[in-house]
Amino acid sequence: MKQLADKIYAELCALSARRLNIEPRPRLGKINWDEFEKSWPNYSIENPEGTVRGKDVVFIMHMPAPEDVFKQLAVACAFPRYLAKSLKIVLPLFPTGTMERIQKSGGIATAKTLARELSQVPLTCTGPVELMMFDLHASVERFYFSDNILPDPQSALPILKERIRSMDGVAITFPDEGSYKRFGQEFEEYPMILCYKKRRGADRKVTIVEGDPAGKNVLIVDDLSLTAGTMVECAKAVRIFGPLSISGYVTHPVFHDDSWQKIINCGIFTKFWVTDSCPFTTNTVFDPFRINSSLFEVLSLAPTIAKILAS
Repeated sequence: MKQLADKIYAELCALSARRLNIEPRPRLGKINWDEFEKSWPNYSIENPEGTVRGKDVVFIMHMPAPEDVFKQLAVACAFPRYLAKSLKIVLPLFPTGTMERIQKSGGIATAKTLARELSQVPLTCTGPVELMMFDLHASVERFYFSDNILPDPQSALPILKERIRSMDGVAITFPDEGSYKRFGQEFEEYPMILCYKKRRGADRKVTIVEGDPAGKNVLIVDDLSLTAGTMVECAKAVRIFGPLSISGYVTHPVFHDDSWQKIINCGIFTKFWVTDSCPFTTNTVFDPFRINSSLFEVLSLAPTIAKILAS
C-alpha cells in the first residue's frame, strides 16, 4: 500500500500547509516486513518512539490473500502496545465481504470471522480503534465488530460522480439487485437500469428487468469485480438495446488471474473506472510493460481519505 500511503501523505501535507486542522505536519512511518527462515515473521516498526508513542497513528492495511491477515494483524496490534495516542486503520477492501451470510447448512460466514480477528486489536490510550472501509459488500458487516473497533464505512461513489459530472445522457446500470440496493440511492438524479443476474456454476446470465439503455451513455456500477464475468455479461445484455456507449466502474478491482483482460477483449467498454483499493491490480493495469490501454482509469481514494483524517 506504499503508493496509496504516499499519496495520502502528500494530501495531508498540502492540507497542513493550508492550515486546515492538521498541526503539526504529518510524518511517514515505516514497517519492516522481514522474515526468518521458513517464512516466520521478523516484523518491526522503525523508530516507534518517534512515530508511534503519543501520536495519532494511521495504518494503511491490505489483505490480498489469507496468509496476509496474520501479518497485518500482528502489526496493528503492536501500535497500541507502543503507546499510540490513537489508531486509525484504513482497510479500503474488506476482503471477506462477499461471504457475509450462510445460505445453506455447513457454510461459514468468514466476514464475521475476520471481524472477530480485527476486533482483537487492543484499545489505544484514547479508546477504541477506528476502521475505515470503502463500499462494503453488505452494510450489515459494520455490525460484526466488537466495541474494540469503531467501523467507519465510506464510499468512493462521490469520486466517480465528480468524474462523470460533465457527461451527458448518462444512465446508471446495476448488474443485479444487490448492487442496486447498495448504490441506487446515490444516483437518484440519473435514469437507472436494473438487471437480474442468475448464476450457473461459474457462468452468469444477466438480463434487463427495468429501464431502457437505448440512446444513453450507460455506466455499469458495482462494488467489486472478482473475475469481470458479471460486468462483461451485463455489458452484453445492455448492448442489444442500442446505447450510445457502455462504460464500467467498480470500487474494488480484484480481477483474479488477470481477468481484467476480459474487459479489454470483449470490445464493448469505452471506459472503465476503478479505484486504487487493490494495488496489485492497478499497478499491473498501469504497467506500460504489460498493457498499453487508455480504457482503464484509476480514481484515487487518497484525497478522500486525507480529508476524512484531517476532519
